[in-house]
Amino acid sequence: SNNDIGVFESGGTTTAAGNNGQGISVVSLLGGGVVRTRILDNTIAANGRSGVLLAQGSLNSEVTDNVIGGAAGSVFGNARDGISIFGSDNNTLTGNTIVGNQWNGIRMFGSVGGDWHSDGVIQGNFIGVIPGSPIQVVPNGRSGISSTGNEGAYLVGGAAEGEGNILSGNVRWGMILGDNDHVVQGNRIGVDPQGANAIANGSGGSQYSGVGLFGQGIDFGGVADHHLLPTLGESNQVSGNSGAGLVVGGAANRVIGNLVGLDEYGSGPIGNTGTGIGVIDGSDHFVGLDDERNLVGGNGAYGIHVYADSGVTVQNVVVRDNWVGVGWAEAVVPNAFDGILAELVVGGTMSVVRIEENRVWFNDAVGIAVDRASGVSLVENSVTDNGLCGIEMRNAANQ
Repeated sequence: SNNDIGVFESGGTTTAAGNNGQGISVVSLLGGGVVRTRILDNTIAANGRSGVLLAQGSLNSEVTDNVIGGAAGSVFGNARDGISIFGSDNNTLTGNTIVGNQWNGIRMFGSVGGDWHSDGVIQGNFIGVIPGSPIQVVPNGRSGISSTGNEGAYLVGGAAEGEGNILSGNVRWGMILGDNDHVVQGNRIGVDPQGANAIANGSGGSQYSGVGLFGQGIDFGGVADHHLLPTLGESNQVSGNSGAGLVVGGAANRVIGNLVGLDEYGSGPIGNTGTGIGVIDGSDHFVGLDDERNLVGGNGAYGIHVYADSGVTVQNVVVRDNWVGVGWAEAVVPNAFDGILAELVVGGTMSVVRIEENRVWFNDAVGIAVDRASGVSLVENSVTDNGLCGIEMRNAANQ
């Protein structure tokens, strides 16, 4: 605790003096395990690899209240990730400021089928921004949080006050999850800590967005206690990002109870520049559930877009009980294109898409549109006051 690792201070000046490897490495190379390492209140910067590495054989590590990548108001990013994790179980990452690292803020990785199990909680971190007044935006060079090939699961954020992470300003994704069973709640992604102003993720190109869910069984959001806003509870706020708010692939992922493109009260726009929620691959996804609705408004393209490109299969998708173009307390917050679009491209496959019990109001184009796809059911939706027609079938859809 309370060390400067990779930097030193002299005469009020902070100087980079990075180690060639990791700043801190927790690993058991000879077996037996490393149990309960606590890394507290350090500045870890300018190192030649990652700031902190939690690797094989380590258990119950705690990484809390560190500055990783920044030092005394100047930024000295680590050359890889702020925190890298593989083969390390039951980790707790809380209250860290993780900025300016050349790769990701936090990366969990491995090879499915190998000995790469890792799990734990990630709560109350500032990733891509330095808190204060004014807030400082110091992007990580790739994504805020990235997880691929990991056989365990993390709780990212939480419902209690202060458990959510701030993931904003990062060059690629705010968060990209390519593996399974994570739970993501109470985070602000693409906005400041109050949720009032945009700090976009995704400046690195149109292929990046606020959030990418490409694994299986990921729960993004939860119980929609929107009457408690601006307190998020289990909801996430995904607003102000370059590109889409959320992009969903993989299988059996649930996006429920979130604010997408809206401010902290769910009643004004902080739009993502692209679509609010895009389902682009896979099967058995839920976008909204009974009384766990997403509020989706203010986005620069579609509110919700279910899309099967050439060579891609999208099937068994449920879009239920969302408010699209309408915010909390029936605020007018239109999306720039159609509210909900189910679109099949020639060469793709789309089947069993259920769009039901949604409130689709005030969008600038069509309320609900189906383009070329068959097997799309529209049931008990409220569709009114959109800029063009309420419901439109295009290119022989549903015939």
